[in-house]
Amino acid sequence: MSISIPNTAALVVRNIALFETVLGQTIPVNDKALMRVISVILAVTETELDKKIIDESKQNLALTATNESLEEIGVDQDIIKTPAAAAVLTGTLTAAVGTTLPATVSFIGSSNGVRYFPDAAYSEAGGLITATVTAEESGDVGNLIVGDELNISSQIAGIGSVLTVTVVDTIGVEKEDQEVYRGEVLDNQRTLKGGGNKADYKRWSEEVAGVFRVYPYSNLPWDNGGYPGDPPERVVYIESTVAVDADGIPPAPLLAAVRLSITTDPATGLDRQPLGLTDTTLYVEPIFRDSIYVQITGLDVEASQETAIKASIATSIESYLRNVRQYIEGLDFEDDQNDTITALTLGDIVQNVISSVGGSAELVEFGTAPGVFTSTTITMSQAQTVKTGAITYV
Repeated sequence: MSISIPNTAALVVRNIALFETVLGQTIPVNDKALMRVISVILAVTETELDKKIIDESKQNLALTATNESLEEIGVDQDIIKTPAAAAVLTGTLTAAVGTTLPATVSFIGSSNGVRYFPDAAYSEAGGLITATVTAEESGDVGNLIVGDELNISSQIAGIGSVLTVTVVDTIGVEKEDQEVYRGEVLDNQRTLKGGGNKADYKRWSEEVAGVFRVYPYSNLPWDNGGYPGDPPERVVYIESTVAVDADGIPPAPLLAAVRLSITTDPATGLDRQPLGLTDTTLYVEPIFRDSIYVQITGLDVEASQETAIKASIATSIESYLRNVRQYIEGLDFEDDQNDTITALTLGDIVQNVISSVGGSAELVEFGTAPGVFTSTTITMSQAQTVKTGAITYV
């Protein structure tokens, strides 16, 4: 039930009427009449109080709460907002026999200019020093890949100047987005957890920084003998944040971190999987992202607006496709189901854009290959996500 809040003008009228009732006389219409001035002052005060009350009411619900209030709701449900994390890398550099790399030295990433510090002092072994370094800055800015180089900030006798990355231990991620966190809190409220069900696997996976969406199934992976499978086979598909990968394809270190989070509680070190289930029947797999090709026939807009309109169409279609995702019955909220692409939906998206400038189009078609279009629908299968391949105009 919605709450109706009177505006300031209505409150002034109400206050004047109350004063007239109590005093038993009509208040003069003169703006400087004492009771009229008091009525206005009270109305302004009451308006601010009403706004405060409504805002505080919203902070009690996960659907409308913001910032610290949302985090308090999440903490009450043991859903902790993922903080920013710094990249941790392991690499090697040449070294003379008996030399030691001190913990006080630093390295600068050749490709990103970020400073890294060793986690400890490291000694030479076999002509090499293997060191683990952590980025000075939290977030994805410190991410590098195997083979990237870091330059030592001050040369040390007997030790090489370049550290080459051999292992990505931890992927740097930004602080979790508020709306992503809200979704986790709402999912926790809307689902029945316990016993190692799908909701548990989704929650355990989302605890890992860099994970955007999780799709758990009780069967074999789509590329490992097909979908059929019986317990104890379980597969969890992971979609990373765009900060980790533009297409949401999680790298191996992120998948390894998710597997560890599913099997072992990071806070207690206790096993999370139900009794009898083993790591050999758990598959943690990346999603894949297919391209959707769209063809728009007969676009008719003013020539001066055509470039801007096409850019807006591309942005709207990409936003729509990126939010189409697998629907897992019994886990996902029914009102959020959005797992099907249709020409009608794409047509509505295009129409909403071009109608703003009085434009029109004759037909919108789509398909999974250039020039090959379908009149049916495409429903997301296991591990499948989509993006825009190309938009053509004829």
